[in-house]
Amino acid sequence: QQTHRTIATATAVWNPKPWWTNRFTAGADWLRDENFKFFPKNSLGSYQGLSNTGDISQNRRGTERYTLDYLGDVTVGAGKDLTQHFSAGFQILDLRDEFVLATGQGLTVNSNNTVSAASSKSAAQGFVQTRSIGFLGQWQGAWKDRVYVTAGARIDANSAFGNTKEWFFLPKL
Repeated sequence: QQTHRTIATATAVWNPKPWWTNRFTAGADWLRDENFKFFPKNSLGSYQGLSNTGDISQNRRGTERYTLDYLGDVTVGAGKDLTQHFSAGFQILDLRDEFVLATGQGLTVNSNNTVSAASSKSAAQGFVQTRSIGFLGQWQGAWKDRVYVTAGARIDANSAFGNTKEWFFLPKL
């Protein structure tokens, strides 16, 4: 088995005023797995089933994830009896996952240990890509730093629900 993984993240913070903050974040996660299995042809019956004729398989999987999000916050009345925070932002997610699997049985010689050299071969392949986007807003109030109220909402769309699926609304209080 061999795995390669790279994770990258970048964050930028911009605060043009003490009461106004902005945060941008971008990220990527690349993953590649390769699995290789080989049972050499043998006449001693060391393995179970048809593996004694020579058994080989390769499984390769690649996954890519990308994220981009923004969150802005405005504070009103800091240090007073009533403090309010207004937040808004968005988030975009993109996922791509693919795999290829090939197996073979019945090798003529052990030195040619490739799936294409097997007398019986099978393969499978898959691909999935989903995208999600969401927008959020929130109000948070604090009275004398003792009583707190939060109200917010998020609206999302996701390609996993199909192209004709409507946006969905997620409130919170």
